[in-house]
Amino acid sequence: MAVEGASFSEKIAFSRTKMWRRLQQYEAYVAAAGKAIVGYGICSENRSRGKIVSIAVHPSCQGLGLGGRLMHKVLDGLKKRGISVYTLYVRTSASAAVALYTQLGFRVVRTLTGHYADGSDAFSMKKVL
Repeated sequence: MAVEGASFSEKIAFSRTKMWRRLQQYEAYVAAAGKAIVGYGICSENRSRGKIVSIAVHPSCQGLGLGGRLMHKVLDGLKKRGISVYTLYVRTSASAAVALYTQLGFRVVRTLTGHYADGSDAFSMKKVL
């Protein structure tokens, strides 16, 4: 939960219960430094579509390439199961994340006004193999 709490505002961070449910429902990947979890990626699938549910890297480890490596793990896992379409939502103000997703082949499909609980906007992004 340290990654979640440090990465997202209290209004949008998953609660411990919600995170536990996500980990039971979906596939998760983690990045660790020693015994500490410093990042995670959670994804789901529905038929031939994969959704990046959440990805986060602890602020102390950002800029080290962990987000990109987690995204590659998530996308590779979905691809191995025959998934060819990937979607995600990202805060429009998260310029580093938007740049990473664009570099990985995602394109903005639309802007979702007031998407997050704190009223901020999101980009809906999509990648098709």
